[in-house]
Amino acid sequence: MNKTLFAWGIGLFALSSSVACTAGTTAVTEALPVHTDMNNAALSKVLAQRHSTRSFDMNKPISKQVLSDLLWSAWGISRADGKRTVPTAMNKQDMELYVCTSDGVWRYIAEDNTLLQVSDKDMRIGQMAKSPLTFVYAGLNERFAGMHAGSMYQSASLCAAAYGLGDVVIYSPVEKLQGHFPVKEGFKVVVAQSFGWPAAAEAKR
Repeated sequence: MNKTLFAWGIGLFALSSSVACTAGTTAVTEALPVHTDMNNAALSKVLAQRHSTRSFDMNKPISKQVLSDLLWSAWGISRADGKRTVPTAMNKQDMELYVCTSDGVWRYIAEDNTLLQVSDKDMRIGQMAKSPLTFVYAGLNERFAGMHAGSMYQSASLCAAAYGLGDVVIYSPVEKLQGHFPVKEGFKVVVAQSFGWPAAAEAKR
């Protein structure tokens, strides 16, 4: 198990019963920490700090708490009526968020605040492979999916800036992922977003 990604081997949370994985292997559902206030960062400061980062420290792990906050910011449930942290047309909520690491691909289940493994293969390609963590945004409605994904990745980007975490939105690998990435039936990959602690040169920006 790769210890540089989320410190998977430290303090694992309760795992649910195994379910079938789309890659033909065994998948697990893993609980995530409840989201935090993200260091109480003022919005104006976060907006000023946000910028694209393309060089990451591959040896510095991203904690599960930071991962949980990123996921909640991008696609979490923020109200008792089930509405999300980002809007969708007619509140269809027809988007899916996937987490890609060297350990495989995981689908975010906001209702339970868990990750469900859907593949044990490292599917990061191109720029994705140059960061320890990548989100892949997939949509069901092609007319609105791009708009929804934009709201999702901007929200996650602000969360990343609050922590001093770097991120970059990338499109180039998307076409190569189509037809191979383990999305739910009917969904299509829209765009990807990579995260990581900035490398030394990036940290000086």
